[in-house]
Amino acid sequence: MHHNSNKRRTRVRLTLTYSMMGLAVVGAVTVLVLILQGYRFNRYDGKVEQGGLVQFDSRPSGATVELDDVALSAKTASKLTVSVGAHTVTMTKDGYTSWSKSVTVKAGGVLWLNYARLYPKNPVVSTSATYDAVSAALVSPNRKQVVTLGVSNQAVFYVTPLNDDKPQTQRVTIASDKLTAASDATSVSFGLVAWDQDSQYVIVRHNFDSKTEYLSLNVSDGTTVNVTKVLGVDISKVEYVIGDHNAVYVLNTAHEVRRGDLAAATISGPLLSGVADFAQADRSTITYETVRANDGSRSVGYLTNGASRPRTVHTVNNDGTSTLKFRIGTYYGDHFLVLAYGDTTTIYTADVPSSDSSSSLSWKRVGWLATPGGVRYLGFSPETKRFVYAQMASTAATYDLETDVVAKVTFQGQLSRELEWVDDFHIGSTANSESYFYDFDGTNGRAVAANVLDIPSTISENEKYFFYFTADGPKVALKRVQLVN
Repeated sequence: MHHNSNKRRTRVRLTLTYSMMGLAVVGAVTVLVLILQGYRFNRYDGKVEQGGLVQFDSRPSGATVELDDVALSAKTASKLTVSVGAHTVTMTKDGYTSWSKSVTVKAGGVLWLNYARLYPKNPVVSTSATYDAVSAALVSPNRKQVVTLGVSNQAVFYVTPLNDDKPQTQRVTIASDKLTAASDATSVSFGLVAWDQDSQYVIVRHNFDSKTEYLSLNVSDGTTVNVTKVLGVDISKVEYVIGDHNAVYVLNTAHEVRRGDLAAATISGPLLSGVADFAQADRSTITYETVRANDGSRSVGYLTNGASRPRTVHTVNNDGTSTLKFRIGTYYGDHFLVLAYGDTTTIYTADVPSSDSSSSLSWKRVGWLATPGGVRYLGFSPETKRFVYAQMASTAATYDLETDVVAKVTFQGQLSRELEWVDDFHIGSTANSESYFYDFDGTNGRAVAANVLDIPSTISENEKYFFYFTADGPKVALKRVQLVN
C-alpha cells in the first residue's frame, strides 16, 4: 500500500515537472516570437511595445551610427530594433563626409538603410586613360567598362576597363565595308546608342547624306553587323532583345515594331503598328505608346512573346501636347504598371497575363507622382527595379515600391539627357561642370568632382572608384576618384 502511494506521488511530481517545463518552453517560444516581431519592454513607461527592425550598412563599412543623436555601440554593418515613428539616422567615419536621413519606422517592419555612401574628404584622383577626343561615351550595364567615341565623324571607338587598377584601353574600329559610303563626307557622324545586357555589344548610329543606319559592334574584336542592311528596313529606334545580342527590336519609320534576327538575317512581320515608342519590360514583354489617331486618341499597352495580339490597357483623348508614357516593371515578383500622362504619373499593381489572354486586368493604384510640364523620361532603377522615376527638365520624382515613399529630386541646372543611376540607390547628374550624386530621394546630394565634361560618369562595379571625363589640355582624360581610402 505504501509502495503504491509513493508511485502516485512520483507520478504527480513528474506530471507537475513536465507541465511546468512545457509551460516554460511555450513561454520562451512566445517571448522569442515576440522579440522577433520587434516587441520590447519600455523601461520608461513599463509597457511592451512593438518596434521595427532597422538594418544599417555603409560604403565603406565600419561607420558609426547615431540614432536621434545617440551613438550606437555597433558600427556598420549592424541592426537594431527601433521604436515606431520618426527618427534621424546619421553615419560617420573618420576621413569621410557624413550621411544623414530622416526615416519612419513601422511596427513589425524591416527598414533597410544599407545604401549609405560616404565620400572621402580628401579624395585621391588619378588618370585612367587619355583620349585625343571624346564625342560620346556609354558605361556598360555591369559597370565594368566604358566605350567612348573619338572624333564624331570617324568610326573609331575606345574600350576602357573600370575595375582594373592599371586599365589598358583598347581601340576598336568599324571596317569601312560595313558602312554605307557617303557622297558628302561632311555629312558623316556617329553616335553610341545602347549596350546589350551582357556588356559585350554596342549599337552604333551612323548618319550620312541625311540618312541613318544602325550597326551592332562587338567591342572585344570589332566584329560588326550592319543592322539596317541585314534587316532591310528604315529604322528610327533599335534595341537588343534582353538576353540575346543576336536579336533586336526595331521601330521602323512606318511606326511598326518588328523583331530581327541578326545571325539569320531575317525580320518578323509587324508585331505592333501605329507605335510612337516602345520599351522592354523584361525578356518576354514590351510596352508601347501609339501615335495620335485621327480622332485625337492615343493608347498604351503591352505585347508578350508568342501572343497573337497586343493588349491595350489605357486610351486617352490626346490634345497633341500632353506627354504619354507607359512602363511595366517587376519588383520581388509583383508587377507594377506606370502610366504618365500630362502632369500626373500613376503607379499601379496588377497581374500581367499574356497580351492575347481574355483575363481581365485588375488594376490597384498604389501611388502617384506630380510631374508638372510632362515627363521626359520614365522608368525603374536598373537593378532591383525598386524605384520608379519620372524625369522632367530639372527635377525628377521618385516612388519607393518598398516603403511607398514619394520624393522630389531637384538637380543643379537643366539636365541635357536622362539621369544616371550610378547604382541601384544613387542618381548622378552633371551641371555647371560639376558631377553630383544624390540618394534616390534627392537627399545627401553633393558635388563629387569639378571640371567635369557633360559625358556619363559612373561608379565601377567593384565600387572602388568613381570615373568622370575632364578636359586635359587639348585632350580628354578619364579621371578616377578612389572612393575607399
